Order: sequence, then structure tokens, then C-alpha cells
Amino acid sequence: MLYSSTIKKSTQFILIISILILFSACSPSVRFTSKKNDISYGKPAQEQQQITQEKKQEKIQVKRKTKTLNKQENLIVKIAESWLGTPYKYGGNTRNGVDCSGLVKNIYEELGVSLPRTSREQYSVAIPINSPKIGDLVFFKKKGRIYHVGIYIGNDYMIHSSSSSGVIKQNIQEKYYAKNHAGFGRVAK
Repeated sequence: MLYSSTIKKSTQFILIISILILFSACSPSVRFTSKKNDISYGKPAQEQQQITQEKKQEKIQVKRKTKTLNKQENLIVKIAESWLGTPYKYGGNTRNGVDCSGLVKNIYEELGVSLPRTSREQYSVAIPINSPKIGDLVFFKKKGRIYHVGIYIGNDYMIHSSSSSGVIKQNIQEKYYAKNHAGFGRVAK
């Protein structure tokens, strides 16, 4: 009888522990948090990303209004902005899909300037500079090799073709880009 009572209590104990483990494993927990206060619930992630990108672009435009651009700067920014939203395509050279160096090459061709096709070749023909102006090229490297290029549009922003987002405006001071920044270059316009 004592043996049967011990088995019954052990079985109950194991059952209770199993139920507790099951419920605690299935309970929701906070896995990701944000310190930002601009979280919006109920909107799809892509729509929220678009809204955030639009806010950033508005800030750039407000900052840019404080400095008067010359005709050449206005033209290069206008041409570069006309490519915004173009999808990324490795080796692409059209508005149906473009990579970073194809974007730069096309923008400069619209200005009447011929550039080489790859970011590495573009780096080799650009004149190295320390203080960029609107329209200058922004180069990035990994393991000592140039692998990416964008067009500087002022206030630490560039327009480039991102492999994940296509043609976008982006701050060159963002951690990834700041870490891989190789320098600025100027080409004859």
C-alpha cells in the first residue's frame, strides 16, 4: 500500500511538472524591443519601412533647402532621385534593375560623362578628395578591395543601389557604411 501511494504521488508530481513546463514553454514572451517611440502597430512592415524612409527623405530635403545648390548640383540630384525605387540587379544597367556601379555610370552618362562599368574601375579614375561636394562619388571597401559606390547628395547622404533595397537614399555615417568607407572621389563633369 505504501509503495502504491509513493508511485501515485510521484506520478502526480511528474504530471504537474510536465504541465507547468508545457504552459511556460507556450507562453508569449517579449523577444524584441525598441527604444524608439515611433512604433506603429497594425501597419505591414514594408509600409512602415516606406513611411520611415519618407520621413528621412523629408529631413534631407529640409536640410538641403538651407543651402542653395548650383545648376550642376541640382541636375545631378534630380537625375539621381529619378532612379529612386529602381530594383537592385547584379550587373544591371537599366531602370528595370541596376547595381551600384551601373547606377553611377548611368547618372553620369545623363550628364555627358563616360565612366567605367565597375566600382573598382570608377575608383581608379576618380580624383581622391577629402571634402565631398554634391555629385562626388562615395566608395566602400572590404578586405582592402573596393566593392561599392554611391553618389554623394549632401549632409552625409548618398544615393546608391543597395542589394537589399534597390536604389535608395542612405546616410553614409550608418555603422556599416562608416566602417567600410574607403573615401570620396571626384570625376570631371
